[in-house]
Amino acid sequence: MIATDLFANLLPWCLQVAAIVAVASMLPWLFRLDTAGVRYVYWRAVAVLCLTLPWIQPYRDLRESAPASDATGVTVATTAVSAVARTVPHLNWEWLLLGVLALGVVVRFGWLTLGLIRLLPSNSESVPTKPMMR
Repeated sequence: MIATDLFANLLPWCLQVAAIVAVASMLPWLFRLDTAGVRYVYWRAVAVLCLTLPWIQPYRDLRESAPASDATGVTVATTAVSAVARTVPHLNWEWLLLGVLALGVVVRFGWLTLGLIRLLPSNSESVPTKPMMR
């Protein structure tokens, strides 16, 4: 079973990664980082930061108690939700999200595989270069 807390924290993490990458993509231009080695180390550091976000930021538990609210708001919300629940068929959003993520992984893997297949003929036609004289 997929934990609901995992999916509740997935969207904020994705938004944080998008914000970090958006800001990080402007900084090399701003600081004029033109050296390939420096850019490589920079983007590796950004990737490490994005991957360590779940450990840096505290985990948000969905089972924590919600702040108290007035009864009329709860009644209106309950009525609205029950009205929508009658008209919309039940979707298991966790499995739908997992399916979309898995489909993205499969499509990306297929894309990389097709690229490698296209490169194979050029590898067999290549000729070695002369060694450089020192």
